[in-house]
Amino acid sequence: MTPLLELRGVDSRYTVRRGLRAPVTVHAVNGVDLTIRPGETVGLVGESGCGKSTLSRTILRLKQPTAGDILFDGRPLREIDEAAYRRQVQMVFQDPYASLPQHMKAGRIVAEPMLIHRTVSDKEAALRRAAELMRDVGLPAGTEEKFPGQLSGGQRQRVGIARALALDPSLIVADEAVSALDVSVQAQILNLLAELQRERRLALLFVSHDIDVVRFLCQRIAVMYLGRIVEVGPAAAVHDHPHHPYTRVLMDAVPTIARRGRPRIEVRGDPPDPLDPPTGCAFHPRCPFAQDICRTERPALTARPGGGMAACHFGPEELASMEARRDPGSAAGDTLGQVTR
Repeated sequence: MTPLLELRGVDSRYTVRRGLRAPVTVHAVNGVDLTIRPGETVGLVGESGCGKSTLSRTILRLKQPTAGDILFDGRPLREIDEAAYRRQVQMVFQDPYASLPQHMKAGRIVAEPMLIHRTVSDKEAALRRAAELMRDVGLPAGTEEKFPGQLSGGQRQRVGIARALALDPSLIVADEAVSALDVSVQAQILNLLAELQRERRLALLFVSHDIDVVRFLCQRIAVMYLGRIVEVGPAAAVHDHPHHPYTRVLMDAVPTIARRGRPRIEVRGDPPDPLDPPTGCAFHPRCPFAQDICRTERPALTARPGGGMAACHFGPEELASMEARRDPGSAAGDTLGQVTR
């Protein structure tokens, strides 16, 4: 199947000035390869500052890539008319309050993309279609007459989702779309996204820092660290049997009953400064399994058991052996990279 969206070695850089010192180039996104197939949900996971939002903006053509190629439905992005691309790729933003114009009623907010792109005959048709979309995302009748300030956080995010659906896109990018919501509301929005994705056969790029949330929603997971993809694969494989130490760190950072009592990886120090990234593997200053090769050579993404890929110099058996030596009391089934046979 031809990927709906394909990234090939995508870089995104910008220049930062620090006082009177010479400008420094930051590689916010560094050589990213990623594919999204039609109707597929892909999760992009990583901590704040790893480049997730920059990559999202690059995909949306809000920022031009510094290097590499982006293909949409097999065609280079530079050959696709920008307005036509915007009709196919839409976004759900993180903050459901700041992303909605406060002076507009909810119905007009959802109708606005249809009026801008002239996909309907007139304003009345756009408002009728907006009302239908708002029912589709679970908003009660009459919501279209309310301003964003009169709605709850969950209702505002549903308005944002309805707006993203207004042009009948093929791909939606959801950038931390539930992180600003209460936990109970998060579950409602996640269920809504999953239902809409199935019914409309939408492709969805779901950006988050919570790997458990991504596991619930996505078929595949890509883990990002300091501008690079360090692991990618089927969601169950990445979540249940991670092959990169950083993926395990992300999982250990989420307190759950299921992980109670399981040995956790303790990372050292803070994330590195993007203005002065480490040599070799970017994760080596914090990785408890780092060896000399990690400090000098950058690992490439290579195939791992379970159908995924990881950018680590060591395979599952080597990492499991290192963890056993580090914590002799750890259970074999909990070791990093352990594959169930």
